[in-house]
Amino acid sequence: MKKWLLAAMATCIFTNTLLAQTDSPLPHFEGIGKAIRAVNEKYLVYNSAAAHSSVKKAERKRQELLAQIDKSRYALADLSYYKNDRVLSKATADYFKLLTDNMNDNYAKIVNLEEIAEQSYDNMEAYLLLRKKISERMEAAGDTIQLRQQEYCKRHGITLTSAEDEMGRKMKQAGEVSQYNDNLYLIFFKCSSQEADLMEALEKKNITAMEQLKGAMVKYADEGLARLDTTKSFAGDGTLKASCKRALDFFKKEGDKMTISTDFIMKQESFDKIKKTFESSPTARSNKQEIDNYNKAVNELNKASNNYNQNNQYLNDTRTATYKDWNETTAAFLDNHMPYAK
Repeated sequence: MKKWLLAAMATCIFTNTLLAQTDSPLPHFEGIGKAIRAVNEKYLVYNSAAAHSSVKKAERKRQELLAQIDKSRYALADLSYYKNDRVLSKATADYFKLLTDNMNDNYAKIVNLEEIAEQSYDNMEAYLLLRKKISERMEAAGDTIQLRQQEYCKRHGITLTSAEDEMGRKMKQAGEVSQYNDNLYLIFFKCSSQEADLMEALEKKNITAMEQLKGAMVKYADEGLARLDTTKSFAGDGTLKASCKRALDFFKKEGDKMTISTDFIMKQESFDKIKKTFESSPTARSNKQEIDNYNKAVNELNKASNNYNQNNQYLNDTRTATYKDWNETTAAFLDNHMPYAK
């Protein structure tokens, strides 16, 4: 239903050196920049693969990223320090360690949660929350490196530009796209998970459960529509927001039309009792009143059945179109806005 993205995007950006008041601090500084850039390039490739397929299908890219982290860590260890200044190097090593942990232990948690996420809203919320926390930790690590970079340059008289490079822009954009997509998906999923349970209750003809689930679905749809009213389009693209709204409108309409289904189930239960009584009565087939009552019940059931079948066909067709619209719009949104990297 959804293309997942491990949304931990580091935004550490090494700026270009314009003028060095002394050459001696530069090898250490530029060596660290090269090590981080190599890792971030692989990181962007991995996240691109995860966004446009699935986390599991991006396994090969994850292994390549881990290999590059090891290479960059070794390169970092080989660098000579300028005046024994180890602060920037330590911040970079901490960043590599955090990224390695995310790609191993936290990655395993992400995959496990992904497998059960669609079983319930709570599971889905926990899955997206974990990804968000990972993203926030990575961004904080990137900010720390930027700060240590600036401090290093200030201590050693290196003048820098502050222009954001293309890779940094892509990584920042990837995080923003992922977060926007997750926010709208959670609104959609809160209703769709209730609808899935509603369909199961309908199949079991459990009217009590149907009424409870229908009420929750309509309530969540109203809450979601209210949230969408205050949600802006993404970079001028309102397609995902519009598709989410169409889905919530359908869930509300489905809730209203579910009355036809409960009416049919109730009439069927009533008819079964009448039929049982009629067939067990020794005088039923010779009693005009009992025959009339039975025929009336048959006509009412047939009418309710016709209404149910027509309504069911409409809901099935509209549901199929709604989910198709949502899935295709989501895929197009990610294709249009999620940066590609190879």
